Parts: sequence; structure tokens; C-alpha cells
Amino acid sequence: IGVTILQKGNSDIISDGKS
Repeated sequence: IGVTILQKGNSDIISDGKS
């Protein structure tokens, strides 16, 4: 529960708990 948004360079990686 919860969305984590990590910025990797100019790409946005959205992790909702699963890799």
C-alpha cells in the first residue's frame, strides 16, 4: 500500500511494492 517514485537519471521508476 503506497506508491514510491524514485528518480533515476531522467527516468522515473514507479515502485508499488514489486520489483
